[in-house]
Amino acid sequence: MSIGTTNRQAHTKVLEDLWRNTISAIPTDMGKLAYLASLRDPNSGLYHHYGLETVYSAEQSDRALRQMHVSVFYDWLKKLLADQKEDLEHYFRTVEGELGTILENWKVLEPYRSYVPAAADEAGRQLFMDDLRLLVDLMQRELFPPARRPTA
Repeated sequence: MSIGTTNRQAHTKVLEDLWRNTISAIPTDMGKLAYLASLRDPNSGLYHHYGLETVYSAEQSDRALRQMHVSVFYDWLKKLLADQKEDLEHYFRTVEGELGTILENWKVLEPYRSYVPAAADEAGRQLFMDDLRLLVDLMQRELFPPARRPTA
C-alpha cells in the first residue's frame, strides 16, 4: 500500500468521524455552515476542533473541516430557493432570539458572510450572499407585511 493511499484512507476516516460524531447531529445545513465557520480562526484561516485534534493531527483535522465546510456550502447552493428558505426558517427556530430581531440583525450585520468557506469561488460566494439577502427580505415581509393601501 502506498503512502498516498494510506493518507487518503486516513483523511476519509477523519471525514467519517467528523460527520458521524458531530456534523450529522446538526439539523440544518445553515446550522452546519454556522458551526463549521465558527471552527475557523478568522486570522489564520485554520480550523480547530478539540475533539478531532485529540485523535488526529491538527493538520488532518484542519483539512477535514475545511473540506466539510466547502461540501456543506455547495450542498446549500444546490438547494432550490424554497428549500433554502425552509432550512433557514428551521435554523432560526434553533437559535436564541426573537425572529424579528434575528432577521433585522441578519439584514444589517450580515453575519452569514463569515459562513462562506475561503475556498469558495466568487460565483458561489455571490450566489450565497444574494440568496440570503433575498430570503431575509422575504421572511421579513412575511413576518411584517407592508400596510395595505386603502382602495380609492
